[in-house]
Amino acid sequence: MNYTHDPLADALFVYIKENNYYEEAIELNPITYLSFNSKGFPIAIEFLDASKVLRAKKFGLRNIKKIDISINITKECIKIESSFMIPLHNKEESKVSTLSISNDYVIPVVNVELITA
Repeated sequence: MNYTHDPLADALFVYIKENNYYEEAIELNPITYLSFNSKGFPIAIEFLDASKVLRAKKFGLRNIKKIDISINITKECIKIESSFMIPLHNKEESKVSTLSISNDYVIPVVNVELITA
């Protein structure tokens, strides 16, 4: 897994880097997008206004130490739990975000963990 942060757009893009081609992306809310490959498997997530959502400095988002994202899709619900270890001065700070919405998109049931070392 890898990530990029565009400080001008303040967009954080977390993705699986192995030969995955994006088939489609869905808007979960106005600042969160989930991308899928042709088999319907989640392969990327994008957070807009990332510094505001995670309450972190843009500089810290360029140097994230660890990312752990759990994507749990059931017939009824899409739940995404995200944890980021972001440098802050001489230490690291954990930033957590949780999103839970109705599965109105009829996305197939899947449970995915996206984790960096």
